[in-house]
Amino acid sequence: LDEYQDTNDSQAKIIELLTNNPVMEGKPNVLAVGDDDQAIMAFQGASKSNMIDFYDRFGENTKVINLTKNYRSHGDILTASKNVANTISGRLTKNLPIKIEKDISAEGNFTNREIQLERTNFESQIAEFSWVAEKISNLIQNGVAPKEIAVIAPKHKILQDFVPYLKNQNVPIYYEKRENILKNEIISQLIKISKLILAIRDKDEDKMANLFPEVLSLDFWQIPAVEIWKMSWAAKDNRDFWIEAILKSKVEQIRNLGEILVTLAEFSYEKTFEELFDYILGSREIREGLKSPIRDFISQKADEEFYDTILNLTILRDKLREFSNEENNKLDILINYVELCEEFEIQILSTNPHNTSENAVQVMTPFVAKGLEFEYTFLISLNQDSWNSERKGGGGENITMPANLKFTNIEDEGEDTRKRLMFVAMTRAKIQLYLTNHNSDLTGKTKKTLSFLDEREEDGVLKSKILPEKWQEVLRIQRESLEADKIETNWHEFYTIKNEEMRELLKPRVKNYKLSPTDLNSYTNLQYKGPQTFFENKILCFPGAYGPALTLGNIVHEGFNYIQDEINSGNTPNIDNIKKYAIERFSKYPLSEKDKEEILERFNQIFENFFENNLGEFKPGNIAEKNFSSIGVTVGDAVLTGKIDLIRIDRENKKITVVDYKTGSIPFNIKTNKFDTNSTKIHEYTQQLYFYKILIEIAPEFSGYAVEKGILEFIEPDKRTEKAYNFEVIFKPEEEERLKTLIQAVWAKIKSFNFELDEEKYSKDIKGTRAFEADLIADFKGSNN
Repeated sequence: LDEYQDTNDSQAKIIELLTNNPVMEGKPNVLAVGDDDQAIMAFQGASKSNMIDFYDRFGENTKVINLTKNYRSHGDILTASKNVANTISGRLTKNLPIKIEKDISAEGNFTNREIQLERTNFESQIAEFSWVAEKISNLIQNGVAPKEIAVIAPKHKILQDFVPYLKNQNVPIYYEKRENILKNEIISQLIKISKLILAIRDKDEDKMANLFPEVLSLDFWQIPAVEIWKMSWAAKDNRDFWIEAILKSKVEQIRNLGEILVTLAEFSYEKTFEELFDYILGSREIREGLKSPIRDFISQKADEEFYDTILNLTILRDKLREFSNEENNKLDILINYVELCEEFEIQILSTNPHNTSENAVQVMTPFVAKGLEFEYTFLISLNQDSWNSERKGGGGENITMPANLKFTNIEDEGEDTRKRLMFVAMTRAKIQLYLTNHNSDLTGKTKKTLSFLDEREEDGVLKSKILPEKWQEVLRIQRESLEADKIETNWHEFYTIKNEEMRELLKPRVKNYKLSPTDLNSYTNLQYKGPQTFFENKILCFPGAYGPALTLGNIVHEGFNYIQDEINSGNTPNIDNIKKYAIERFSKYPLSEKDKEEILERFNQIFENFFENNLGEFKPGNIAEKNFSSIGVTVGDAVLTGKIDLIRIDRENKKITVVDYKTGSIPFNIKTNKFDTNSTKIHEYTQQLYFYKILIEIAPEFSGYAVEKGILEFIEPDKRTEKAYNFEVIFKPEEEERLKTLIQAVWAKIKSFNFELDEEKYSKDIKGTRAFEADLIADFKGSNN
């Protein structure tokens, strides 16, 4: 029984049953070979304790043979790997009833061999990956066989990011991918295109608004970002939606893409998804002279990439047929299947090896590397983030396992798991071992080196104390600048501002820009990518859809404006007039009949309830739907705007209360009977009310008035309690000053075209948003002292 440390409880039970025949008299002839320092398969249910159970099962009849000679690795490499293994807390030597020492000696012949054990740090991942790829290229040029070189990292994501650097050096690669094809870049892009085709067919403006920016940015079409900017601005000026703007475009590539998508939307009613994918890929013409460029684009990059795409599509087709029990499936069924897989984290795996030559550099994880050996081994990205033991996707933790095969969470041993992975990886090396890491990512986030490398300063020199003394110094390689093609290999964001020409094109778009509370919250809301989403929606003005929720909100506000106007004119508001007005307004929006019916019903419920319970809130002299766009309110350099639902005015005491009406879900915790003040919604709503206070108190029209209170009034009952709730904010001077500074900080970023975000630095929740806002404020104060 080989690799016995990787058996699971089910396998161990089978072995017990096979060896428990009475004729054996408790002394079966069975040999188990294993190394608990290499027990890295816990995520498959493996348990190293099975080695101890094996010993206990046969008691005094168990003979332990301790193998202590190593013929693979040089002694210095063995010393370093043993120093890692010695820190593992749950080693077998500490748990067996007999004493054994795992003191392995190097017995190989390394005469006239150049030994190298090197620990190196780089400023960035780009610098690290570039250096490793160049080093490997130099080794090959100096006569080293590529198959004697291995690059090892614990996650496929790291290896996938690294492979382009080897390709850039024209290094032959063997990489046995175990890839979820739904995460494959090209397959993912084809799925996005398919979703867009269905959205066009179904006239789903919401989905089109979400999908078009991403689909237009795909490299296949070779459309310059600036042309999409211009088309987006023209669409805003003409009040066009995406598909209308594309078909009207003056750029032939954009118009052709529009025709392709519209035609395929029509085809999707009748044709199977395989037929549609022939058109999407460009394997056949849509009409004479009109063909998708995707196949030609992929083939120009590499024939192998197109072959991989076809192979992945074949796997996807076969899985879909299993799912639907049909031979021929429409595009709707494919997308339904893909969305189910994504929702329940089901992987569709391809194990097709990436092999550019039989004599190739081996790129692999420690799980694949077990049992193999190489003259030269590179272990990359040696930081806590990369070598953590989390394994996502298709996880057994979501499945109820049989009692004899209970799922073992790899996190149970956290640090020990990292150490075992490192031990396995290090012991693949024969004569040269390179240990590399980068200090920070592109955004500046620090990457913490693996703690068990035991690195510390001594006399101004950083040393890794697990290494033999002669190799302990951690080398620091700094590159003052990186070649553009190396940065491009790593990351490319289509719509970002890349040069002064693009910056000049944007200047007229921000010249007359005014900051609203919605825009402020959009810039800082990291749940929706913050600055990037702000840039696309507010500066590039990507055409948006009037979805049901937005439509309802707009017409509800118009209804309240009608009520206040009637009261200020001395008239009594009439609910029937409001309902008739709503029917007329809803007919102007491009919604499905079902959506119109649903939101009209919600509209009627809102106003029936309002007339019954809240009509008294509207008093003569109050102002509804007050628009500040032409008033010229400023905070510092920032020019502000906004529209306030209702301003309640106490003219005698010069006091004002601002009211903001909200539809939809309520961030109310029914267990605590309180609003969830740690939710992004309440945070944004609160900032919105403070913003309104600032608008009013600075506007000349309200000179001498003080805004003392803000109210969020949720005008639809909570579905859980069937109650409506109000959220009140009593304004605090320090919070108002904080928001004024945040306004100026965001304004400065917008005016300097700074829409960058360190996504790794901040979490995508309220904590991340607050931290981001705090950093914006601190940066602004620091630059204006």
